[in-house]
Formats: sequence, C-alpha cells, structure tokens
Amino acid sequence: MSRIVGFVVDRVRHDVILIGTVDSQPPALEFESFVVARINFSHGKAKDHLKTIRLIRAISGRLKKPVAILGDLCGPKIRVGEFENGAVTLRDGATVTITQKPVTGTATLIPSQYKNLVREVSPGDAVMMSAETASGKYPLEAFEAMDSILRETEAYQFFSQGGRFVTAPFENVNSLLDAVGRATAQLSRDLMVHCILVFTTSGYTARVVSSERPAAPVMALTRSEAVARRMHLLWGVFPVVVGRGTGTQACLAYGERRAKSMGLAKKGDFIIMISGLKDIGSAGTAIMMHRVG
Repeated sequence: MSRIVGFVVDRVRHDVILIGTVDSQPPALEFESFVVARINFSHGKAKDHLKTIRLIRAISGRLKKPVAILGDLCGPKIRVGEFENGAVTLRDGATVTITQKPVTGTATLIPSQYKNLVREVSPGDAVMMSAETASGKYPLEAFEAMDSILRETEAYQFFSQGGRFVTAPFENVNSLLDAVGRATAQLSRDLMVHCILVFTTSGYTARVVSSERPAAPVMALTRSEAVARRMHLLWGVFPVVVGRGTGTQACLAYGERRAKSMGLAKKGDFIIMISGLKDIGSAGTAIMMHRVG
C-alpha cells in the first residue's frame, strides 16, 4: 500500500506550463514540478519565440533540470454556448452535464458547440488550465487545485482497476518490443515492483515501457540531455541524465539510491531493470529483477 501511495503522490502525469512572450524570467519557471514548457505559436513572432526558448534553456541549465519545450500550433476553437444571465457559477460537488444540444446553459448543464464531442472524446484526456482559469488572483492556488484533482483521478484509476491506470482491450502482441513492454507492466503489478529502471540512449525503451502503463514509476537513465527533455512527455517517466562512461552497475546503484530518496523503495523491495530493445542494437535486450539492498 505504501508503495502505491508513494507512486500516486509523485504522479504519472507531468505539469505543462504555458509560457507567453517574455522579456524577463517568468516566475512560473521556478515551480518545483515544472518539466514541460508550452509555447503558444498562435501568438507572437518567430524572434520572440526564439528569445523565450533561449530563456527556458538558460533557466533549465541553472536549475540543473532538463525541461521539454512543447510547441502548440493553432487548432480548432471549441467553445461553450450561451448561459442564463450571461454567466453561471459552478458549485463544489455538483454534477455537471456537457451536452451537444443547442440549449441555454445553467449551473448544471453546459452546452458545447462542438458536434462531435461525445463521439471523439475518450477517457484519459489531459487537464488544461487556460488563461481564464490560471490568470486570476490566485494562479498558484489554481495550479495546486489542478494538481490535487490529477492525483485523486490517478489514485481512483489505480485502485479501481487492479493496478491498471487504463482499461485496455486484449490485443495480440505483434512484436518482441510489445511483448517486453507488456511483460514489464504485468511484472510490476504481480510483484508489486517499486520502480522500473530503464537505461536508454534514444528514449525508445522508455517509450515502449510507458505505453503499457506499468504500475510503477519509470526512472529513465540517459546520457543525453536532449533525450531526457523529450522523455518528459512520456507517461509515468522520470528522466535522469547520467555521466558518460557510466556503466550498468553504476547506473543501477544510482537508480537504487534515487528510488530510496524518493520514498519509492526500501531494502528488500523489487526493482525491474531494463536495457536494450532498439537502443543498443545487436547487444540484445536485458530484463533483470533486482532486490534493493
């Protein structure tokens, strides 16, 4: 139980912070959990975006933390309809229904102008704080409230589905890579594994394991900061940059210490260690069960 709670506390979804065109250091970049910066390419000029990217890279270097940059391209605008008296106040704990019907909205009924909403929206969409919810008097409190909602959602998914975060239909395994990813996820549930260590050069191994939604956090060790930044976009993956020339045993020892410091594992717990897949070519794939000493 303590291991599961620890995983839920660390959350498997990553915080994405919207960065506008800035002339100085934005306070949002100092958030402890900040790992992905989203730049809205719908506004501003190319030279302004380049300035923002350089600023993010500079702050990332100072904090010694790889940060991914997500370019947001303009897409379709999905809006709500009209409401009684022009606006409504949503009450805490109330059940709210979203409808495609052209009705006047109330505090419990929100009309959407997007006709394909019900057919196209599926469980597992991300939660986004737009300017309307994040630019009020209490932006940090709004951020913390969203964080709390995500933790509660992940905990419910985990405990209600026997250690699974998603309910996926059975599908045939089409390749060795699929089999390794699925086996790793199943081992993490069956053995109550506390952490999955992945050694990766390109990020490919981490992506395969992440896609199967294992029941333990994935600590991905890589020698490339660029790869580490990209892995921040993967579900449940926490990338760590290690020095060049670091061998397997040294990486394992480091991962074990890191798992202990994060409260994810203690002496006697199991850790799965994976290397190979596409990353090291003909050297093969290694899956090893390691007991924390």
